[in-house]
Amino acid sequence: MRAGRAEIALLDQDASALSHAGEQIETLAARASVEVTLTCLDTSIKTVITEGLHGSHDLIYSAGLFDYLTDRTARAAGAELVQAVARAATR
Repeated sequence: MRAGRAEIALLDQDASALSHAGEQIETLAARASVEVTLTCLDTSIKTVITEGLHGSHDLIYSAGLFDYLTDRTARAAGAELVQAVARAATR
């Protein structure tokens, strides 16, 4: 990544939430003169746990996700998200 540029991946099982978040990010990026490559992943955390989160990610941020998961599911989700960040550290 270079200055003035960001790659952002959004993940949600609600297409309208992805659309809204994407619009907000694009508006903020335009105001800040930042070029954004936005990828929307319309999927569930269950799919992420069973199939993995492809690619590598420098940062993963989650707001409220773990509030809705059982302890077992939260541990499985957390493990997969940590692996995606670890892949970024090795590239």
